[in-house]
Amino acid sequence: MRLTKPGGFLVTASCTNLVPPDLFLKTIEMAAKDAKRKLRQVTWQTQASDHPIVWHIPSTQYLKFLIVQVL
Repeated sequence: MRLTKPGGFLVTASCTNLVPPDLFLKTIEMAAKDAKRKLRQVTWQTQASDHPIVWHIPSTQYLKFLIVQVL
């Protein structure tokens, strides 16, 4: 994040079910705090509908995709 110019965009993703969505977002939040930057969420997505998320099976929510604007 320190390398991203103010107003620039950071695109990041994780494709493992070993990193739950809340941990993924918390990690991005901690990195922003460490870099003394604020973030504006542009998009948050998961996998396509042909790979459904079954709520009682955590391993089915594996893809996390985030675009933020670094302020």
